[in-house]
Amino acid sequence: CLAMGKPVVTRASQAFSELLTGGHDVLFCEPPYIQSIKESILRLKEDAELKRRLSENALELFRGHLAQARLTAGLAEEIGKGFVCNS
Repeated sequence: CLAMGKPVVTRASQAFSELLTGGHDVLFCEPPYIQSIKESILRLKEDAELKRRLSENALELFRGHLAQARLTAGLAEEIGKGFVCNS
């Protein structure tokens, strides 16, 4: 959904929190999840500005940090650090 510029509603977790910012590019849900998801969806339905902002920020995050070319380039760079060629 991030890559499509759609607002994301997901459960809060430490892993997600390392990359995503609640209220900026995602809406995090807390237990009880069913109620929290319902409230988040209704909030997006009622608040067009929030929906627009989350969508734009999610797409910007994806393009800036998660796009395949960036991930591949970063991975290649990190792998390259571990190898030393002596000719």
